[in-house]
Amino acid sequence: MLIQTPSTPVRYLRWNGNNFGDNINDVLFQEVLGIRNSAANGEPLSDGVNLLGIGTLLNSHLKLFDPAALWVIGSGAGNTPRKPKMPSNNLIFFVRGPLTCQYYNLPPHLALADSAYLLADKFHAAARSNTLPSRRFGIIPHHWSLESNPPRWQQVSQRAFVIDPHLDWQTFIQQVNACEVILTECLHGAIAADILRKPFIVFATTPLFHAFKWLDWTSSMGLPLSIRLFNFNDPEELYRTEKPTLSDPETLNRVLEQLEHKKTEIQRQLAGITASPAGR
Repeated sequence: MLIQTPSTPVRYLRWNGNNFGDNINDVLFQEVLGIRNSAANGEPLSDGVNLLGIGTLLNSHLKLFDPAALWVIGSGAGNTPRKPKMPSNNLIFFVRGPLTCQYYNLPPHLALADSAYLLADKFHAAARSNTLPSRRFGIIPHHWSLESNPPRWQQVSQRAFVIDPHLDWQTFIQQVNACEVILTECLHGAIAADILRKPFIVFATTPLFHAFKWLDWTSSMGLPLSIRLFNFNDPEELYRTEKPTLSDPETLNRVLEQLEHKKTEIQRQLAGITASPAGR
């Protein structure tokens, strides 16, 4: 059921992109938490309750929310040289990892996981409908990499199975699930692989790789982080030479259990808003 708040605006920040990480943010808020309304990135918000979810959003976006109420649900910091000020009227349910906690001097217990893990049931349901042939490995480029050099990735796709991050999220999940191993430059491609229990290898195509967000996430899941340079002339090289990784089942189960409690807490807080006189 979608939550409606006629007098107290409740909305989530929506990045106007078209890639897997941005698209699953809609799934989190609309289908899991029942929030209908969204605000486009860059739109100043001075009232209501505003929610941040999947992504590196605890950065310059924060200036959009003061003095409005800000709820943080698994977002991460961006390690910018000039630390943005956290709005005073905030409620932080959890953040992506320990580096985000250190960056904003938050209590360590708030470092739980990326909020994409709240979609584990959705991912498994989509994977069960998969009818694609199995693949030894699949390659997920970052959407910026794909957009900046389409001809080069077209050449790679003629020699290996490339999973386009612009696909709708269900098709993306089905393609990940069809692979035995995932090579990924896309953080949420790695998280999807981890949820689906597909071992993965992390690669970069440029020195401008955003290592901070990866370390934030891998630290929360007890994972090592090894970043390898992708060889466009030999797309299979990393599959042949590198050992893939995967979070420990006990760690994953613990995180999923904790997130279920967090989801219940978030839903209870949202219900409190809709039950208040301002929401009637």
